[in-house]
Amino acid sequence: MNQTLSIWLCSAGIAVCYLFAYTVVFYFSRLSLTDKGKWRDGIFYLDADADSLEYDLRVALAANGFQRTDIVVMIPRDDAKRREMTETVHMMRRQYQNIFYQFI
Repeated sequence: MNQTLSIWLCSAGIAVCYLFAYTVVFYFSRLSLTDKGKWRDGIFYLDADADSLEYDLRVALAANGFQRTDIVVMIPRDDAKRREMTETVHMMRRQYQNIFYQFI
């Protein structure tokens, strides 16, 4: 087989695998976030849970795909772990500038 043709076929195979993996991650991350928050006006409002906040933020970032969507973490004012949650949001915000928090 021609070497150029084999390179093109391998490249096409890699692209198809990448698109399949991206579709699976996009679909299942959105599916897992349905009970954690709400999508409104292109912004994802995430209800904060101190035990899984960083994981939920990373899943929300994966669910955005290639478009930049703001993520607002809704932190309860009377929660005992409020300070820990704000520190987690600040840590994640250093790397991703589209993460915000709001006290409710």
